[in-house]
Amino acid sequence: MPLAMDGVLGAVLLACLLSPSRLSRPPVATFSLLTSTYLILKTSLYALEADPAPATEFIRAYKAYFFLLFLAFFVGRRCFSREGLARTVKILLGLTLLKYIAVVAAGGDRPGIWTENNFELLTLIGLTYIAFPALGQYSGAWVAALSLITILSESRSGVVELAILLVALYLKPRSPRFPLYLGALGCALFAATEIFAQRAGQGGLASVDRFRFFQFFQRETSHWGIQEWLFGAPPLTPLSDASCKALSSYDSLVSLQGGDEVCYSVILHMYSLRAIFDQGLLGTAFLAVMLWYLAATSCVARKDRLVIFALALANSFSVSSVNSEFGVLPLMVLIALQVGESGSAVGRSRGVAASRMMGGPRLSRPH
Repeated sequence: MPLAMDGVLGAVLLACLLSPSRLSRPPVATFSLLTSTYLILKTSLYALEADPAPATEFIRAYKAYFFLLFLAFFVGRRCFSREGLARTVKILLGLTLLKYIAVVAAGGDRPGIWTENNFELLTLIGLTYIAFPALGQYSGAWVAALSLITILSESRSGVVELAILLVALYLKPRSPRFPLYLGALGCALFAATEIFAQRAGQGGLASVDRFRFFQFFQRETSHWGIQEWLFGAPPLTPLSDASCKALSSYDSLVSLQGGDEVCYSVILHMYSLRAIFDQGLLGTAFLAVMLWYLAATSCVARKDRLVIFALALANSFSVSSVNSEFGVLPLMVLIALQVGESGSAVGRSRGVAASRMMGGPRLSRPH
């Protein structure tokens, strides 16, 4: 499925490149130069290794930085309308809800429509937030459908991401419906507590796989000095034999090299840990700053940037976040929204509706 998503992203990129840029001087040259320099440096260090890891492992570890170059092409190109996105989101939510209900009713475990639901829920939740102002008078029903999807998924990271969405959309103390919204948020938090308790089982925190990954990360970095914390381990440094054997049940993430089983940081699942292990604090900060810069250059409202970044951060404590196609898709859409539609997803909904009712022009974000 990730290969299919790569094809979808490539087709969308080609379509967007055929549309003219709306910025007189798209500031992507400097951005692309900085990102390319970083990748060239890391690739050179990787190639100089005496026994380098497979190239597929290198690409998997540095995919987010290749995605930076991909996202740069969308700056200034207004490929998406919020109304078109809303129609797409409604179809996605309807199909996903039907699939999840069918799987659960048949006694299946952890339903998904594209891939593991920890990945795909980030796409669904992010796109729903961006499309929210155009979901119409039944927007609350579509958010309720998304909430049911998330609960059926039994995804802990998905429930946290849903809570972020609900807070961003509905936490408005001055609204007359605030008690209702607060009750809905309370139900979401209760569901999150139940899912966390159910997934933890009788073993408590020690049985949670992400906690185990953190423990292995601590073991692998216990000897690190300032240099390693700043720049990360040399690319690609395999984990110790003890850690690989302990995590051998994740056989799809273990590489075979010279007849031996070798594992790299990808086996830790959590991108927050993987990024620090491979890139260090400076490399991770570089990724975050470049993503923020791309969104800001495309005139994305600050609140929208904060919400999408909060969703990506929450996902990074579970799976791949922006290091996967499913994490990049909401960012791509947000960066390339049509002019006048990149304002806050929440702030625009009432303003646009009032403007249309009075026959006024479409509201655009002030510069």
